[in-house]
Amino acid sequence: MVNQSKKIASVPLIKDLSPVLQDAVVQILDSISEELMLNKGETLYHEGEEGDNTGVLLISGSVEISHGNTYPKIVKAPELFGEMRQMNDKGQRVATICASERSTILRFSWHNFIGVLMKISSITKEQRVELRRALNQIGNTRLQELFDSKS
Repeated sequence: MVNQSKKIASVPLIKDLSPVLQDAVVQILDSISEELMLNKGETLYHEGEEGDNTGVLLISGSVEISHGNTYPKIVKAPELFGEMRQMNDKGQRVATICASERSTILRFSWHNFIGVLMKISSITKEQRVELRRALNQIGNTRLQELFDSKS
């Protein structure tokens, strides 16, 4: 899907990658993602949830992110979610995410994503490090924003 590929490529984390890595990430996510519609108020992830190894690309609409007793933060498409669970030693969701309006998402398995990425011989170790750093940076930024909004 060309249109879906363009939407995936517009996600800030992805569009900031080097061109070769960006193309690979877009192709992988395009091939392994499932498009879903969320209705307003529908919860995507619950804080503390375990066992779910999915990531999500918010393609249209917006979501509300809340953590503990922080003020909810509204995030508009395009954006990536679910990366922070990958960095959590306990494998738990660190925030609750609900649709703040009707929204379109692309859901994917992080295990599938990493598995396919590792099989692409043209992706160098340095490019894999670049992607890991970008995911860590977005996760750290999001955590900082959540903590800064504490009531």
